[in-house]
Amino acid sequence: RTGLDVTTMSKRAMELQAHVEIAERVQDLVSLAYDRHLAAHSARVRLEGASVDSDDSWLWHRELSAKPSRQGSDGDRPLFHLADIGPRGVSNWVRLCRQYPDASDAIRARHRAAGTVTARLVQLGAAIEKYVGQNTAERRRSKRLEGWCKKRGKADTYASRLARHAGRPFASFVVDPDKWGRAFTDAYNSAKHPERAGNASERDVQLFNVSAQLLLTCVLLDRAAGSRRPSTTLLADYRLSGLADRMQLLIKTDGAAAPPVEGPAVGN
Repeated sequence: RTGLDVTTMSKRAMELQAHVEIAERVQDLVSLAYDRHLAAHSARVRLEGASVDSDDSWLWHRELSAKPSRQGSDGDRPLFHLADIGPRGVSNWVRLCRQYPDASDAIRARHRAAGTVTARLVQLGAAIEKYVGQNTAERRRSKRLEGWCKKRGKADTYASRLARHAGRPFASFVVDPDKWGRAFTDAYNSAKHPERAGNASERDVQLFNVSAQLLLTCVLLDRAAGSRRPSTTLLADYRLSGLADRMQLLIKTDGAAAPPVEGPAVGN
């Protein structure tokens, strides 16, 4: 248990859902840190002008209080800490979740609902494409250089571009961001078009799901924090070292000898 209290306040009247959304996004952030969904125990609503002696109105909300359909790791040690993001980073996180809903929904979906590994791969692949595409459009509208969004030749993939953008921590995790991006994209396209030859095995799809969720998580956390500190801390966690070894083996051997996924339930 984290013992964390989340308070939202507004100076003007707002829909209740606006407050719930903020609390839910912070809940998602904490759940990512602990690699398991953490349900809210209770909530209270206080109205300005109410007597100090009056009781608070108690609130139950399905999304905030619902129990998870599956659990992640049981350990009490988080994969990253608030200090890695900073107080301002939490508000930035909420803003980024609103700005890039596909990416943020993709990395919290594992905590909310169960599904097949193939469906998860399609969700993550689409989220990566949408995030890179949206950033490309934003840069063009603001007349900035495309920077990391720019495609390097015809064979360059959305996944490779985002993997390179994630920096050294993720590059060390997968060894080669470009090879990882191409391998991930091949598996993603095969999942979208199962009639094609060369479909990845379920074991390999699990590994791609792990790495794709970590990629999106690191990119959003680092952007919220304004530094690489969150991804450096997260990917250096000893509980992910086995996953990194298997991911690297998969890339080097084209999936020929990668052992089954074990360890923390990051991804699906």
